[in-house]
Amino acid sequence: TIVNLWNRVRLEVLGFGDAKVQACSHPLPKTRAMLQEELTGNHQIFTDLTVAITIVLAMAFIPASFVVFLVHERASSGKHQQLLSGLSPLLYWLGTYTWDVINMLLPIFLCWFLCIGFGLDAYSGRNAPAILVLLLAYGLSMTPLMYTFTPLFSVPSTAYVTLICLNIFFGTTSILASAVMDAYSAQLPDVRVAHKITSALFPWLLPNYCLGRGFMEVAANHYRAWISGQLEG
Repeated sequence: TIVNLWNRVRLEVLGFGDAKVQACSHPLPKTRAMLQEELTGNHQIFTDLTVAITIVLAMAFIPASFVVFLVHERASSGKHQQLLSGLSPLLYWLGTYTWDVINMLLPIFLCWFLCIGFGLDAYSGRNAPAILVLLLAYGLSMTPLMYTFTPLFSVPSTAYVTLICLNIFFGTTSILASAVMDAYSAQLPDVRVAHKITSALFPWLLPNYCLGRGFMEVAANHYRAWISGQLEG
């Protein structure tokens, strides 16, 4: 700007008062190295991993709370009395599952609105429907998984605390292990084999892993599309 003003003054001194100097800037497109530096420099990958683990930690408490009432009914013979009164087991479990899923909707939508409200680029905008579907799928799959542990407990509080600890432990360790193996599987053949095995088993066994991994995959797809748009632009 200063050079432009200086040249205009020189033209006016020389008698070219009607002349104008127009500057145009055409920067070179960003390279892949520059885009990678922007992502790693702003700690975007670390931030997305932290968000995924935080959501897994928060959502671990809710499905575990559903077993409290089931363990209490089984320990106090409340379930047995209902079955003797003519209630079918299918209707008992269907009603319990429906009520628990309805209760699960409130924290699911609250978590979804928080992602949108805080304006997280990877988890809002056009990615918001995918995040909502991911949270709903987690609620639908994690709830019946908690039911399978009810015969192991006779004290409701013990069941609640134990399942919370298990959800947090398996959720965080599986996500962190998967992220670490993603980073080193290309360099270490043994890690590559373990990564293939865990990638095949974890989605079938751990819904909390699917939740955290799903958040990471949504973020990865978002940044791939962003980098592709930057390179094409």
